[in-house]
Amino acid sequence: MCESIVRSVTTFNTYNPAIVTHTPLSKRVYKENICCLYTQSIDKATSKTTKRQMMIQMNDERYATQRGRYLAKITELRKPEAKAIAYTERGYSFGGVAKHMDTSESTIKDYMQRAMALYGLEVTETLLPDEEPPDYDKVKPGYHETLDSQEQEKWVKFITRYQEKLPQEWAYEVIETAKEDGVPVDT
Repeated sequence: MCESIVRSVTTFNTYNPAIVTHTPLSKRVYKENICCLYTQSIDKATSKTTKRQMMIQMNDERYATQRGRYLAKITELRKPEAKAIAYTERGYSFGGVAKHMDTSESTIKDYMQRAMALYGLEVTETLLPDEEPPDYDKVKPGYHETLDSQEQEKWVKFITRYQEKLPQEWAYEVIETAKEDGVPVDT
């Protein structure tokens, strides 16, 4: 078997992501044992609760990445917007999503508002653990009729705000239908 030299093992602190520990090693190890050494260093450096939190974070990151890729393929969302949707499906707040995606909360808010304009306000709802994630379809022009008056105004506001980033014919049709039904529209 081929040998390699592991010079250090990196561990991450889940309570404070800025703290990264590099543990120097001088042992020769087989490549398949590198993972084992890494796990042992985590065992020494962290408690069971922290390890559990690390596993949850890794699972959430993996879910968000895979689900984001899928949503980006089947919808008109860009990858960062789709990944933000995936995190909200897991119950993360906009601030939590921003931390995981290493961006600002206002950027996440913009992503989510554009997604809500295209796919409805339900796109930001958290899924239950056993619930199958939905395939989002672009809302139809009459969607506002399913909402109460406050939500109607909110949704139409998102469409007018992001109109240049949305499919033009669709946005025009949605706005015109809302105007005809008496929903206040700022243009």
